[in-house]
Amino acid sequence: MIRMSVRRRVWGAAVPAMIFLCLLVFAVPSEDTVLVRIEKTDAERIPVEMEADILIVQELRTSLIAVVPSSRWDGLAGLGISGKVLDGDADGKAYFLVYTPRPGDPDVLKKFGTAVSLDERTCLFWSGAAEAREILPSVFKIKRLWLDRQIAWSRPGKAVAEPPEARADVLSDPWITGWVAKVAKVNLTASIQSLQNFKSRYTSTGTCQSAGTYLYNRFIQMGLSCSYEPFTFSRSSISTRNVIARLPGKKYPGQVVIVCAHYDSISDRPVLLAPGADDNASGTAAVLEIARVLAGKSFEYTVKFICFSAEEWGLYGSENYARRAKNRGEKIVGVINMDMVSYTDATRKKLEIYVNSSSNWLGSKFIQTAATYAPLPIAKYVDGSADWSDHWSFWDYGFYALCGIESAADWNPYYHRTTDTLDKLNLNFCVSVTKASLATVAVLAKPYTATAALSGPEAWSPNAGFFPAVSRGTAAISKEP
Repeated sequence: MIRMSVRRRVWGAAVPAMIFLCLLVFAVPSEDTVLVRIEKTDAERIPVEMEADILIVQELRTSLIAVVPSSRWDGLAGLGISGKVLDGDADGKAYFLVYTPRPGDPDVLKKFGTAVSLDERTCLFWSGAAEAREILPSVFKIKRLWLDRQIAWSRPGKAVAEPPEARADVLSDPWITGWVAKVAKVNLTASIQSLQNFKSRYTSTGTCQSAGTYLYNRFIQMGLSCSYEPFTFSRSSISTRNVIARLPGKKYPGQVVIVCAHYDSISDRPVLLAPGADDNASGTAAVLEIARVLAGKSFEYTVKFICFSAEEWGLYGSENYARRAKNRGEKIVGVINMDMVSYTDATRKKLEIYVNSSSNWLGSKFIQTAATYAPLPIAKYVDGSADWSDHWSFWDYGFYALCGIESAADWNPYYHRTTDTLDKLNLNFCVSVTKASLATVAVLAKPYTATAALSGPEAWSPNAGFFPAVSRGTAAISKEP
């Protein structure tokens, strides 16, 4: 009884003290953070001891967006580091990069929230914690800006890593020539029509979920292993899923070549009608056709065929995949992303390839491969600010990636409208893009033969490691005709 009484007295004194200490801890406010824009030339001069507190979350052509504690920002200003505070209270908000093709668009954005111009075609937008897609007109392309994820950025003069065979000539292979010849316009047409028949593939709708099931079943019918990658996003916890089919490599199954497209759609009436034939049933149909032709074939490297969801909401699907891939140490040889590959007019009949500086070799490899197996007009742009499709999620996490898109896609008069339908498309152009993309996937994955079984080390990722892309983009845009 005496011991129990002592224990009660001890606990009686200790519990209030513990509560008091907890109150003191929670009463100490955490330091405010600010969202800032820093010129790249100034960022190079940031002292090493201060870099750990500065989170670079986005690279633009000549500047960086960073999250910085208020006290650190004051210290940087004292060192002569110039920049601009984009938001002095960055906590609890959802930020988006918004692509603005017209000069007056920033003023339009300000009707819906706060908009700050970042460069000639991109604005930073936020409206509290709201999803930009739920409040902005469908004409805008958007990307969610994550304030808790560090990205690599292109430091002037720093060498860019490339795989050893990046600059090797593309030689004609009879196997690849035969596979390219099997791409069929009738199949591409049927796939686009089937996706259009869902009426809408807007991510928050049940028909988008049904479209994902349709894609899964198509891959299974081809004899490929397939899985869903479910995820949720937004305050209202919208649930959706990526669809991932896999063709295991025979020699280096741990090295992965990805060909991908997003299957969700949007329009000015997204819940009721968003056929999305060009954007992006066309790219999704190309992925399906490449999978159909290559299913059952043997490659040294693994090939993944991925259809992403929630691209139109801010690249959520690809960001989810790329982040997980980075966390699990996935070794990605290269990513071929196709987004809008079927609309042309009399003056725009070429494919545009967008890469960042570290992925430049991949764009060159695509052009060389297309010239060898499926010639078509191609222009390559080295532009790390090309933020409007799923390739950018892979850039953010240091992977090699490119985006193939029809010339001047923002001039498509049916873009993000209920009139984006199959009858507006140039299916011959879609065939050409699909052939070039298939050939590039095959060149990267390397057909597996008896000779390959006896050949030397890995061509793309030697030393049992994936070559990390050390930078994202360059200040200038270069064009390769």
